[in-house]
Amino acid sequence: MRSSVVNTRDIPKEGRDFVIDDPAVWLDPIREFGMDVRIAEPVVFRATVLPEDDGFLVRGSISGLVGMPCDRCAEETLCRIGASFDEFEAFPAEEGQGDELFSDSVLLPAEGGWVLDLGALAWEEFAMALPSKPLCREDCKGVCPVCGKNRNAGSCACAEAGGHPGLAVLRGLKIQ
Repeated sequence: MRSSVVNTRDIPKEGRDFVIDDPAVWLDPIREFGMDVRIAEPVVFRATVLPEDDGFLVRGSISGLVGMPCDRCAEETLCRIGASFDEFEAFPAEEGQGDELFSDSVLLPAEGGWVLDLGALAWEEFAMALPSKPLCREDCKGVCPVCGKNRNAGSCACAEAGGHPGLAVLRGLKIQ
């Protein structure tokens, strides 16, 4: 994986543009976190880093095409991701405090200055751009709760129990 850590001293006051399209930026964490996501077309992170008095403004976008299981039927569906973002990475309030200030930040202290971990920011934006409930189509019928057959491929012979399947245990309850 190409380095995605940028020394802030290398960023001029008018800002600097960056592009991250290295597949390892996405594939390594996908494997590490055991995510069921496949990169179908290249994912590209574009950002402009602008220095400010109290930190750095990172403005950009992320786009690509991923394959994910449908939330209802579990068949793979292709999802176009695309998002714009504005992130501000502030310097800590006081210098010399512990590293705990930097645990969730992409702006990290370095010898004689600061570095921005744009790879970490790219991964964060990628994860947030993924759909939370991907569907193969709006009218996806899902799977049969009895036999597991994909209802989009046809109906099954299972009898439909009325009501929510989580309450099935209460159907035979008799109150006296």
